[in-house]
Amino acid sequence: MIEDRGLDVSETIVENAEADSGMDAVLMAQADTGSDPAGSPASDASSSGATPGMSVIVPNAENRVTLAANASIEDIQLDGNDLLLIQPDGSQIRIIGGALSVPTFIIGDIEVPQEVLVAALDSNGFNVAAGPGNTLSVSPQAPTGSGGEFEDSSGASIAGDGLDTLGLLGDTSGAGGAGATASTEEDTGNIASVLTGGVSTGGIVESVDNPGGVDADPVAATGSITFFDPDFGETRDAEVTTRTVVSQALNNGGTLTAAQLDALLAGFNLDTPGGITVESTTAAGGSIDWTYLVGNDAVDFLAAGEVITLSFGVQINDGIFSVTQTVTVTVTGTNDAPEITSAAQATTLNEAAEAAADDPSANAGDLTAAGTLNFTDVDISDLNHTAAFTAVVTGGADAGLDTALGTVGTTLEGLFTVTPTSSDVSQDGTVDWAFTGDERLFDYLADGESLELTYTITVTDEAGADSNIQTVTITIEGRNDAPVIGAIAQSDLDEQTDTSALTTDIDVTFTDVDLTDTGHTATVTAAATSGVTTGLAL
Repeated sequence: MIEDRGLDVSETIVENAEADSGMDAVLMAQADTGSDPAGSPASDASSSGATPGMSVIVPNAENRVTLAANASIEDIQLDGNDLLLIQPDGSQIRIIGGALSVPTFIIGDIEVPQEVLVAALDSNGFNVAAGPGNTLSVSPQAPTGSGGEFEDSSGASIAGDGLDTLGLLGDTSGAGGAGATASTEEDTGNIASVLTGGVSTGGIVESVDNPGGVDADPVAATGSITFFDPDFGETRDAEVTTRTVVSQALNNGGTLTAAQLDALLAGFNLDTPGGITVESTTAAGGSIDWTYLVGNDAVDFLAAGEVITLSFGVQINDGIFSVTQTVTVTVTGTNDAPEITSAAQATTLNEAAEAAADDPSANAGDLTAAGTLNFTDVDISDLNHTAAFTAVVTGGADAGLDTALGTVGTTLEGLFTVTPTSSDVSQDGTVDWAFTGDERLFDYLADGESLELTYTITVTDEAGADSNIQTVTITIEGRNDAPVIGAIAQSDLDEQTDTSALTTDIDVTFTDVDLTDTGHTATVTAAATSGVTTGLAL
């Protein structure tokens, strides 16, 4: 219901539409004065000689006032219990009871925080007090100095000469949501920007590891800070005023270096020169687009699950006031596999050449070799790496190898060991390898023959990622082993009574561990006599 205030016939009475309806104010009664409702441009009053018109709005049940998108709230006056919004064309919008309970203004689709109005009223000599139901009321302060008399619509003297014009100030309470701050300077006639939302958080994730290649750069994080400033004619700028590392959660108690942190902090930038992407020139407000982007080298050192949290202060300046929005960005790591940096290694060992008098079943001495492979891991918190290997025959004569392994009772894997030396304080390390082979395993190799054994080594990090492979090749060169004659059975002959020759066949057996040795020959190299040898002719 609208209070009977004895309105002038030039006034237009408007009931405020619901704030969430998206409707403009609704005309309830209007004298034929040529004025349009709720802040719309008035008709040409000069043609009829009339003064500019007045629209009257009653706040809705939620104490909200909806104005047209082109309405101005830069010039506010106090008239008794009402607020007057003086429009650029001289027309007025009267907010019924606005001084008793300061409303929230909706201009188009943009909500202007109540605190903006309160700051303006307070700084221009009006008392702002809390009322029942979390309401705020405005009353004039008693004059403390000389000056003209101010009268309300009933003629009562308040201060000044006529209605006092109020210029809006910025939101000195820091309104605009979490992470927003505003300056507390005062300047009559100027209004600070108000943060209205947008995207002020984001994050990037380190690209998936590309072992042996170059990892892609992370996908950029982007966002847009939105704001409203009713000083549509102003030119504003925005800048990044703070860059802060909020936290760094690294595994194994690790920390980043100053250079690494600086590289991460340098990744945040505003997209538009001067900072402002869209100026606040209408009720739709303005925006500031931002991007966070770093190269792979700035995040490659992070392990899986590690998160760095960064914050950036984006300040909007209008030349007098400023307001700051904090943008929070998280950087999440991805596991990178370790990398063996050493080249392939190889060594050659010689089988022992055994004489006929040697026992082929005895070990003439182990064949041994050893070496070291280096590895690195870009994830600085990856510690305590492990190493493993596989074995395979890659060339040469291997026909007798399986039999020899069975005879000695071992395997190719049993001849080789790897020992990583990664520690709990460094992500880099070494792998010591060692080969020890019983010489009997290779007796089957003849002179000029060889056997190649290749061991393939990998390093694994704490997250289970395997490195590239690297090989160690052991080549065993054969040497000739003399054949060995077995025991010769004795054969006895009886003397003949005639002159016939005494003859017999004696079997002589021998072995040769060199499997491919063939075409052996035999000769009698000496004869020994015993017993009665007188008269014996050989």
